[in-house]
Amino acid sequence: MTFDQRSLLFRILFGITLFLHLSIILSSNWSLHLSKYLKYTTTTSSPPTHLLIIPPPNSGDGGIAEVKTVALRTNKGVEKEEERAEFQGIVWKRDKGSRGQFKRTEFPISKPLSTYLSSTGLTPSTLPLSLYTYGPNSKSLPIPSFLHLLSKQLVAPFFIFQILCCILWSLDEYWYYAIFTLLMLVFFECTVVYQRVKGMEGLRAATDKPVGEVMVFRGGVWTTIPESGILVGDIMSLKQPKNCYFKLPDGTTRKARADELPAVPCDLLVMEGKAVVNEAMLTGESVPQIKEGAEGLGGREKEEPLDLSRSSHLKHVVYGGCVVVDQSPPSPPSSSTSSPHLPPPPDGGSPCYVLRVGFSTSQGSLLRTMAYASKETNVNSKDTFVFIALLLVFAGIAAGWVVRDGMADRDRNRFKLLLHTIIICTSVVPPELPMELSLAVTNSLKSLTLKRIFCTEPFRIPLGGKVEWCAFDKTGTLTSDEMICKGVIVPMEGGEMTGLVNLDAETVGKDTVGVLVACNSLAKQRGDGEVLGDPLERAVLKSAGWRIDGNNVTRNDKDDNDVILTVRRCGFESRIKRMCVVADRGGVKMVYAKGAPETMRRMFEKVPEEYEGTYKIHMAKGRRVLALGYKTLKEGTTMKEIQGEQRESLETGLTFGGFVVLACPIKDGTKEVIEELVNSGHECVMITGDAALTATEVARKVGIVRVGRENVLELHKGEGGEYKWKAEGGGKEVAWERGDEEGLRKLREGGHELCVGGEALTALVSDKAGSGKGAMLTKESLKNLGKIVPYVSVFARHAPRQKEAVIAALNSIGKFTMMCGDGTNDVGALKQAHIGISLISVPEVEGRKRKAMEGVELAAKVEKLKRRIKKAQDKGDNEKVENLEKQLRKANRKAAGAGGLREQMRALQQAEDEVLYVGLGDASVAAPFTYRGTSIQCCKDIALQGRCALVTMLQIYKILGVNCLVTALTLSKLTIEGVKQGDAQMTGMGVVVAGLFFMTSLAKPLDKLSAQRPPNSVLCVSALLSIALQFLVHSVFITLGVIVSQPFIDPFSTANVPDAPFAPTTLNSVTFLIGACVTANTFAVNYVGHPFTESMRENKLFSRALAAVAGGLVVCATEIFLPLNQVLQMEPFPEDGGGGEGMVGQVLEMVGLKGAVVMLMVGDTVCVNLVGLMF
Repeated sequence: MTFDQRSLLFRILFGITLFLHLSIILSSNWSLHLSKYLKYTTTTSSPPTHLLIIPPPNSGDGGIAEVKTVALRTNKGVEKEEERAEFQGIVWKRDKGSRGQFKRTEFPISKPLSTYLSSTGLTPSTLPLSLYTYGPNSKSLPIPSFLHLLSKQLVAPFFIFQILCCILWSLDEYWYYAIFTLLMLVFFECTVVYQRVKGMEGLRAATDKPVGEVMVFRGGVWTTIPESGILVGDIMSLKQPKNCYFKLPDGTTRKARADELPAVPCDLLVMEGKAVVNEAMLTGESVPQIKEGAEGLGGREKEEPLDLSRSSHLKHVVYGGCVVVDQSPPSPPSSSTSSPHLPPPPDGGSPCYVLRVGFSTSQGSLLRTMAYASKETNVNSKDTFVFIALLLVFAGIAAGWVVRDGMADRDRNRFKLLLHTIIICTSVVPPELPMELSLAVTNSLKSLTLKRIFCTEPFRIPLGGKVEWCAFDKTGTLTSDEMICKGVIVPMEGGEMTGLVNLDAETVGKDTVGVLVACNSLAKQRGDGEVLGDPLERAVLKSAGWRIDGNNVTRNDKDDNDVILTVRRCGFESRIKRMCVVADRGGVKMVYAKGAPETMRRMFEKVPEEYEGTYKIHMAKGRRVLALGYKTLKEGTTMKEIQGEQRESLETGLTFGGFVVLACPIKDGTKEVIEELVNSGHECVMITGDAALTATEVARKVGIVRVGRENVLELHKGEGGEYKWKAEGGGKEVAWERGDEEGLRKLREGGHELCVGGEALTALVSDKAGSGKGAMLTKESLKNLGKIVPYVSVFARHAPRQKEAVIAALNSIGKFTMMCGDGTNDVGALKQAHIGISLISVPEVEGRKRKAMEGVELAAKVEKLKRRIKKAQDKGDNEKVENLEKQLRKANRKAAGAGGLREQMRALQQAEDEVLYVGLGDASVAAPFTYRGTSIQCCKDIALQGRCALVTMLQIYKILGVNCLVTALTLSKLTIEGVKQGDAQMTGMGVVVAGLFFMTSLAKPLDKLSAQRPPNSVLCVSALLSIALQFLVHSVFITLGVIVSQPFIDPFSTANVPDAPFAPTTLNSVTFLIGACVTANTFAVNYVGHPFTESMRENKLFSRALAAVAGGLVVCATEIFLPLNQVLQMEPFPEDGGGGEGMVGQVLEMVGLKGAVVMLMVGDTVCVNLVGLMF
């Protein structure tokens, strides 16, 4: 072995050794599992030193946390020791009772309610244990330094790969290109890190709004502590924040917005008193929720374990991050409902038990989601890896070609041969790929923000382009939350029912009015006296002429002595679809109840024959109908007996009091959005808690159901277990066996729409579906549901878990889903959907907005009539003038008091602006997307922007594919022929490619959704075939460029030797120009444009940049401006024909080399655009 051979072998071995060492060192930062195997040993017996934590998908990166032994030290010494690890604000503890596994800290959120109510708070002896067990109430996000985050980015696997590519290019003497690429990469990483630091600083600034000090009951006395000192087990006084009004410069006052008020610092259970809270952060719903003390529950109810998934228990829980907009102190100590062991808080607050603190609260969960959630932007990681693998196979073939040819040449430099081989393989992934993919999503995120749509999980945006099923809640989403009371229907003595009548005692009866005005969850805010709560109940109260007059007091506007005092309230539960209260009216104890007519029927002692037919008539008109019932309790019933009575006992033996009928108007633009979604290939369905008749009628009005009422079939289960699809009114009836998809398909093809109720859906799953919390989400249950849900248009009377199961079932059969809702009942479904959108629901604002729009229309009509009258007067048409003046007088009467057009426009703008400030923040924990508006226009916007991001990313992959194939061809076959590229040429093309990619990502979506759907994957046949044909065209013209250059090659020039340094030659110059033309054509051909994004002509920046590149190439080819050719290291083109033979020689003699090059560039442009038109 010669010295040169030994030297080469040593360099190769040294390089391999160095590479392996660096790979081992860096791989510990790339993969948790590799780090685990390289640095640690799994143990089951000896005490662990570190804990491997892998979060759920899209919940951020995992990590290895250090395990520390934490001791509880008191005056008596060390009382307790635990092994703990903390990661992303969550503490994991070793549970010695379960084989030493680590578990998250379990907070006391499932104890019997009586345990919380009997608590006397922490004492000096229990305080250290609570701090030790559950930790402090700290939610401060740690913000890493810029350099720390940058160092992590710079050792990421992709960045290291890019650095390796830069080193390879520099070894091949492409210094400028390597330096440019390196600077571009570092700049991009610095930008990413800067944005992340600023985002975390903004997040911490938005959430670090301490309430100052709070009162807690410790050691038998009320004391004041900072909010950071709150501990689990404390009894805290929940108090409405002070300074709820701001004084303006003009001397007037403005009510503070929810996001300007300090939030509740932790999760609480209200023991006594009442609070009204804004839960927009939690549910996205701005309608304030009433929270009542659990002390008022019955004896058996107090023994039930706390269940945070039950609506009856949630009315006693206030979550951290919510805002208290009103609060009432507990009853006086003399009341039998007050806790004898707990003195009232000195500040007049409501005593609450602290359930959770820190990052384990609801607000902490939102913070962790926003701070640590996945920021991935890949459309489909699996498809991406498969696509790159295919390109790598082609690059491997090209590299093998070069190796075979190089090994046959004994004079070939083996190091250069190895270098070229590696460069060919690494050219598959260009350095700018991360920037390209990031830009596509970042620009979409910015566009959505401008439309008041805020996203906490940006990786979901491209999924919006894949959505196939759009599900909508009804009330508050498709229709307004603002209710309009149509009247009451009451039974008459003969058993018949009246028509709709007004809500007054003389017409409908004293007791029926009592149900309407007392059976509610409303509260009156102190200060401005605003009534807070369910808009349905407020609409009924207003129509009846009653008012909320203090804590649990309802008073008649016409008679101040007619007062109803609520002494016990059993709130509404979606599970049982009813609520009731016990009230004192003039010394008589009454039970008032209301709920869904079908549910309440069995609670009544007697119902009229027309009971079912009456409520169904109004439901069929899309109205909401509630059944009313009441009964008188026996004389002498004490408060203790009332509190101890079971709810079921209170709600039986009721007297039927009638029906209350309410309507909620459909939101503006709803029908148009639904129609556009349907026409663009989206399947739209409704999932609601309302009755089937109401739901199907509203679905018909908005366009979800597109057949007549007689063709809407609802699923019923008979007593014998058989299933039948029945039309309303006793029409068509079709027998069906569970799981028969073919039968469902025939019904849909036969022009029927299907509706399924919640009970029927549960029965379809299994006989035991309702036995457990997650029974409907098991694999077997979803499999059964997946056979029916794709054929159903309306899901009625669905509880929250059933809504969640419907979305999960659609996901399980491979559908991409969107769910749009506005309240607590929709949270589960919103989280299950690929695109979950939480709307802000503001009934009052919606009402003012609608009235303002009506006023604008009336004012515009008046102005139009005036102009028409003037024209008629000018023409002397007196008859027309008289007719128009009548219309004008009529329009003026309607518009009387509404103000002019300018006033109405101002009112409309104020209503629009108010929507921006009703939420607690830009995002809610309820869903990945939050829309600060009231219409479903956001669904269309997200679908449009999702399609835009999806096609942009797919066209990036197509451009990447074609460029990689062309690069592999250039670096393999053409390098053997002597083709090289100069450093300036490579750098110039790098700048152009980076700029074109940036401009491609700036494409905006169109205003209208198209019927054509974008491809879901780059691995589809059309995309792969397009890439193959484009490469074929480009390879032909590049090869022709080499052929026409052959006559001008100097056979004795060393510039054509494969391993020789670059020197400008005719061959290199021609190949560079055609290669640059190929790159520009690749961008132009793969630009998608209509029908998903603006066309190339509309994307002016991109089209002008392409035109500039094309113009520059023509200038270089024709040598109009020689300094540009010199900068790009190009050889001046010969003026003669080169003396070539055959057809090539004839062409060169006719047009010269310059003309031939221009012809080849034009030919490539024309041919590849023809390929583009095929796809």
